[in-house]
Amino acid sequence: MIQFAAKTHPGRRRTSNEDALLADDAHGLFVVADGVGGRAAGEVASAITIETFQQAAPKLSAAVQAYAASPDWNSRNDVLELLDSVCQSASARVYEEAEHSSRRGMTTTLVVVLVGGGAAFLAHVGDSRAYLVRDGLIRQLTEDHSMVNDLVRSGQMTWEEARRSRYRSVITRAVGLYPNVQADLMSIEILPGD
Repeated sequence: MIQFAAKTHPGRRRTSNEDALLADDAHGLFVVADGVGGRAAGEVASAITIETFQQAAPKLSAAVQAYAASPDWNSRNDVLELLDSVCQSASARVYEEAEHSSRRGMTTTLVVVLVGGGAAFLAHVGDSRAYLVRDGLIRQLTEDHSMVNDLVRSGQMTWEEARRSRYRSVITRAVGLYPNVQADLMSIEILPGD
């Protein structure tokens, strides 16, 4: 049984909430799309992304069930490829909708967790994060697609400098920035209590 809670909040600086989420326990699908702040229609980008995953939920669930019946490398890759395909569809839909002048430039970050068969399958774009809580320890599973993270990884900036940088909220990947998106994909074994 999966226990979950879901809530969005605009934060301390914004008056509008550009977040959207999907918590579909029946299909084991959990999605957070955070419309990119300061961009036109971020709330539309996040809503389109959630809708795309909602429509794909039965197909994603079927792929996870196939994995559960035969948990091997091929069935695992089938789930990840389908997850990537849905990310591509979402990005293409957001990009196409952004062709309208009032929505030009709208994008969203994305983190997806698909659970079943003793595994969690993840897709991630931008700086929205997924964490694993196991045995009282919290571990970040995703790596931010951000300018400062790239600079820290390449040794050009320290974490302390990154925290103070005026570029700390500049992301390098987003759903809808281009028709295709490079999503990070992974799967992990999940244990009771995770």
